[in-house]
Amino acid sequence: MGSALLCNGRMELIEETRRLNLLRLIDAHGGRNGGQRKLSEACGGTPSPAQISQWVNRSPDARTGKPRAMRGDSARAMEEKLGLPTGWMDQQAPADETVAQSVATRETRPGYVRFQDMGQGGAGPGVINPDYPEVFREVEIAEWQIRQELGRIPSPQRVKLLTVRGNSMAPRIRHGDVVFVDVEDCQPEDGCLFAVLLQGATLIKLLEFRRDGVHIVSLAAPERPDIVPPNEMESLRIAGRVLGAIQLRKAEEL
Repeated sequence: MGSALLCNGRMELIEETRRLNLLRLIDAHGGRNGGQRKLSEACGGTPSPAQISQWVNRSPDARTGKPRAMRGDSARAMEEKLGLPTGWMDQQAPADETVAQSVATRETRPGYVRFQDMGQGGAGPGVINPDYPEVFREVEIAEWQIRQELGRIPSPQRVKLLTVRGNSMAPRIRHGDVVFVDVEDCQPEDGCLFAVLLQGATLIKLLEFRRDGVHIVSLAAPERPDIVPPNEMESLRIAGRVLGAIQLRKAEEL
């Protein structure tokens, strides 16, 4: 009984410490002047402003009635997204200067849009491979360049980065290229590139509509597509539409 009470008391202390540090981060992002929204944006939209508000106000859980609190995995994720040391959220009374400096280096500069990888922003599954980690965890691109190439400025909450593994889409897309995926545009379209879920992996493929169904095409072997029959279309799982790519090439290939 005594050890259980000690454990519960320690957890409550950590939860309150995280709440206080969350308030410091909100203040560093503008406080009452949209601080919760700006903090959410700095984290790529996850957690949402509503979730942050629930943690700060310890809103009761509708199912259990217990106050909502930031869990350890959420704390670690926020630390990573904001460039804070691991465990920072669990440390009591960090210096305000450290908060301001850490956050300032992570804020998106005016005139730029910050995109994050699919794993980091919490949108859709990704491929975990320690031998080939994500080429970019996040990247800031000038708005004028995005508008020139895409014709619009997409929301960073719906457009995520995905590192391509393998050369099944060569020469158009190669191993190590980074594609921009609109994770909210999952409606298949003939002749377009999509991130498709196959055998537990997220793969970039060309979709082609044929009389026998949707062909999931690898450009390196177009004669051997995966075919989804019309009566099995519900099995076609799409993670998003490919909008563009970042590609690193040797000088001889330019």
